[in-house]
Amino acid sequence: GGTQYGLVVFNTVDCAPESYAQCHAPTSSAFEFVSWIDSIQFMGGGAESCSLIAEGLSVALQLFDDFKKMREQIVTYTGCTADSLVKFIRDRGIHFSVVAPRKLPALRALYDRASPQRGAVESHPDYAQDPFHMVLVRGIALP
Repeated sequence: GGTQYGLVVFNTVDCAPESYAQCHAPTSSAFEFVSWIDSIQFMGGGAESCSLIAEGLSVALQLFDDFKKMREQIVTYTGCTADSLVKFIRDRGIHFSVVAPRKLPALRALYDRASPQRGAVESHPDYAQDPFHMVLVRGIALP
């Protein structure tokens, strides 16, 4: 198969009754993937201490388990920290990107830890057009 795209958006604990993380089914259509990104509503306190980053990362890893059809080996990410989950992402060679409405050092650190180059953090520009936003992309060539 070709390139598959998936998108996971996480919320904060005050998002009830909405789910903590929303997962878009895998697609091979870049157009569909971009339309998902365009539909993200940045609201609430996704950067707060009560944000559900670990839950979002665990949903993303489960999505990749589905990609690889690893159902015969049941893996659970419950109880894992964001740091340990991002290490799973790095070790599996998953291109981890971050899009956030604010420049958040914690998300930047997770992005850097997900670098496939162990020992040296690769230099990636922040593609955000607004100086308050953060767009860190890995695995996709942007102009």
